[in-house]
Amino acid sequence: MRIRHVGMAAAAWTAVAAAAWGGEDGAEAKPTDRAITIIASPSTLKVGARCQVELNPVTIGRNEAVTVYDGVIARANEQGVGLTVTEERKTIAVKSPLAHAPLVNRLFRNVGVGRPKPGEKKEVWLPSESIHAVKLTGDAAGEG
Repeated sequence: MRIRHVGMAAAAWTAVAAAAWGGEDGAEAKPTDRAITIIASPSTLKVGARCQVELNPVTIGRNEAVTVYDGVIARANEQGVGLTVTEERKTIAVKSPLAHAPLVNRLFRNVGVGRPKPGEKKEVWLPSESIHAVKLTGDAAGEG
């Protein structure tokens, strides 16, 4: 009787692993939505504008870390962007086939959020080589 349970458990794990690797071989691949990155000069980044800066993913072993900064632009030039940070998010994901399976994928991702103390300013300099995308989110003076 217990052998039957082990067999059913093995079959269930096989089905989960097959779903993680993309399902059936004969199925037609559907195009996925992807973000469009617009490459622009730093002159489009005005001082005092609110923005979100996503850095390039950093791979350490089997982990991939992506850092996103929210803040106000202090300065911008060809070498990089200076931000007064209001929020920093770091997402660490483990590269594994099960990380793509529904419901199980939550076990393979950690998200940390950090904010400076009230009244304290945290300024960071982000070199151009490390920036993946910059998204303007609004005007700092208009949001009060």
